[in-house]
Amino acid sequence: MTNSVLLMDSARDFSAALSIAQGQHWPLMGPEFGGFIHSGPIWFYLLAVPLLSGSLWLSAFMIGLLAGLKFLLAFYLGKAWFNRRFAVLWSACFLLPGWHSINTFIPGHINVIDTLVLAFVASLWQFNQSKHIGWFYLSGLLLALAMHAHMTALIAGVFYLPILWHMRHHLRFWHVFVAGLLFLVPFVPYMVSQWLDGMGDWIRWQALSREVDQARRGLSGVDASFLSAFSGNLQALMVGGLQRMQGFVASVWPTAGIVFWVLLSSLVALAVGYWGYSLLTKKGFRPLQTKVFITAGALLLIGLAMITVLRSFTPFYMLFVLTPLLTFIWAWCLSLGGQLPHTLTVLSVSVLLVLGALPVAALQKAVYDGQVHLGPLGNVRQAVNTDWQTDNNTLDALTVSQVDDWATFLCRQNSQVHGPGAALLDLLSALPVKLVCPDNPVLLGGKPQAGYHQYLLMHRSFWAQSDRHPNQWITPAWGVSENIELINSHAALQAAEFDDYVHPPRSLRQKQPMQTVHKSFQSNHDSLVVVSHLLPFYTANNIKAVTANGHKVKKLMANIGNSLYYCAACEPGAVTWDFTLQSNDPAALDIIILKKHDP
Repeated sequence: MTNSVLLMDSARDFSAALSIAQGQHWPLMGPEFGGFIHSGPIWFYLLAVPLLSGSLWLSAFMIGLLAGLKFLLAFYLGKAWFNRRFAVLWSACFLLPGWHSINTFIPGHINVIDTLVLAFVASLWQFNQSKHIGWFYLSGLLLALAMHAHMTALIAGVFYLPILWHMRHHLRFWHVFVAGLLFLVPFVPYMVSQWLDGMGDWIRWQALSREVDQARRGLSGVDASFLSAFSGNLQALMVGGLQRMQGFVASVWPTAGIVFWVLLSSLVALAVGYWGYSLLTKKGFRPLQTKVFITAGALLLIGLAMITVLRSFTPFYMLFVLTPLLTFIWAWCLSLGGQLPHTLTVLSVSVLLVLGALPVAALQKAVYDGQVHLGPLGNVRQAVNTDWQTDNNTLDALTVSQVDDWATFLCRQNSQVHGPGAALLDLLSALPVKLVCPDNPVLLGGKPQAGYHQYLLMHRSFWAQSDRHPNQWITPAWGVSENIELINSHAALQAAEFDDYVHPPRSLRQKQPMQTVHKSFQSNHDSLVVVSHLLPFYTANNIKAVTANGHKVKKLMANIGNSLYYCAACEPGAVTWDFTLQSNDPAALDIIILKKHDP
């Protein structure tokens, strides 16, 4: 996780943990789910332990270790239920690309949902085998912790049904009562906070319910029936995630995209071939293994049905709770319940290792010199455009391993940041600065502020489209230039601060009516112009037309919040630029002239 990409939720979690580590705040609530409910704060306090060292890298490393325990738990359960070959294959199937691959791209609480769900199942299995009541008590605590990874983990509670029935002669009411109390323990601080705050989440839930009801009345894009939504989610779970990951890999390395399909096809062909051999020789399909497979399939469908009814749309992360079941079914299909010969098992695991490495390698290349194209993720049933790998709906990436270098640079003096780096700093609530110099806030965009150094901070993917180099590469992917001129009339912004009851943090920012904004200014003919929308996820700033000396100018490079322009048709001398924009928040515009030569 040390090379994973920081997003808003990641920054929120690390910011809360950092406030604990620095002794500034002791939260009673944890991360927000669904826009109206929180978990307990245990995740924040867990992250705070490695942050006592001041190292975000160490905190992300801890997340990776906890997430990696799923491989050991899958091996343990797979060996207990089948054999060592199946156990190895089940562990390896967690590397099979899909929606869950994104869980390795972004650090956060949901990274550990697989580990905690499997730990919960393992505790029930141990109770079933040993009859020791302590394992049953532990299961209640583990289920609660899994729900702190994501509330959908409550679905795993269905595993209690067969245990309660099978162990009915060994369980007493007070056993269930104690397990229930342990389940509630991690939520106690949250319940206290709600009592102190006047049931804030309940009020938000009521307001959200009214908004959803109103939206549904006029929403035509949502599936009209449960069956169509369920079938769409099933297709997305089984096939859609694989397709999306292949598309992402192909957008970064076209050849690797072909290799992806070749390896996946080989894996499936191997499984089909062995299935055919087993049918012809009447080997395989033992009753117990078949029963386990059917049970796993039924549980997967039940879990997916429960997820489908939770919302009218299904974000990608809501499928993560099903990953252990999905990988179990893949492993069973690939090995016919652990009967695949040793040599073929080794071959299958090798293919899975390479398949799993492709999205991770593609991500590392994209964050270095490209853009991370994952397509729409808000609803897994949403159809994607055929050119989604090349659209501009991306944002530059900052990885955990780059944070220290950002912090070192930005904290050495008062910094006012412009361009792509400014938009990203606002999204992350200036997390790099909070780590090193929290009392020295960074300014974002706007006109020059006295006493502050002005910097254009831009990703390599933008620099590569220009004919110049930054004054300094503060990381291999991010370069800074001071050779700039600002075309801004509004005051600079300060980075957004996270709030327990307002997430995303600028959701309540006042928006003006959409208006046409004209910007006219001059530059040298060899200058570039960078236009940044500092708040691309909150307000609208759309560039409608750009001319330079009367010539229409096309973008050299763009993403969801930034555009880079150069007038190739302009002759030497002064160039008059004219920009026409539509905006409901002109203060979020940041226009920078990047000069040709350093002073």
